[in-house]
Amino acid sequence: MMRPVEAVQWADALDVDVKDVPAVLGLEVSRMDGLRHEMAKLHQELADAPQQDFRATLWRSMSAWSAAQGQLMAIAADARRTA
Repeated sequence: MMRPVEAVQWADALDVDVKDVPAVLGLEVSRMDGLRHEMAKLHQELADAPQQDFRATLWRSMSAWSAAQGQLMAIAADARRTA
């Protein structure tokens, strides 16, 4: 459950009114999803890159991005529940 102080902090971070936080967080989740899809396409295009280190780094970046998106999804759900 999102505490009021967290909602204010998110509003400040997003530069929106507190009442708009749930909707804006939802939009940010969608935007992150679009970027994750772009990253997946890039990963697929570069799957045969000759440097293993590069491929591993790209995979780790996708994994981290997905984890961050999951956290933002949970935060957005909390914001909707407490709105």
